[in-house]
Amino acid sequence: MRWNPAEAIIIEVGPSQVTFFDPDGAPVVLPPVIYVAPDPDRIKILGVGTPPSGQSALRIEVLGPDRPPSGFSKLDCLAAFFTQGLKTIVDRSLFRVKPDVMVRGTDRLSGVFGGYERDVLRSALERAGAKRVRWPEDGQAT
Repeated sequence: MRWNPAEAIIIEVGPSQVTFFDPDGAPVVLPPVIYVAPDPDRIKILGVGTPPSGQSALRIEVLGPDRPPSGFSKLDCLAAFFTQGLKTIVDRSLFRVKPDVMVRGTDRLSGVFGGYERDVLRSALERAGAKRVRWPEDGQAT
């Protein structure tokens, strides 16, 4: 655990991984896969990137073209993945500061990140601890 919190975080969406950059710490690189409990009533993440040991879980690719299993929303799974990744960075420091977050690399995912999807993802990141979420492709800052 460190003293100084991250004040700005960059989330880079790549073809096979999502990287959460903290300027003062090591980046967190995660494959865009979540493992959830097989309960479609609510998303309970059991693992991100790697399967949980000793538990049965459904594997969902959050950026892939495949649809999630019945009862799971693709958008909810995407928001849960980004929320978990951001919490990994925010929880590294002793003091909690809400960082500015920039999401880059979403131009190749334009079908996934439309207006409504961006609003849901922005809300999920803000609940995870982001002060502001920016999208460089359209110059929007909120």
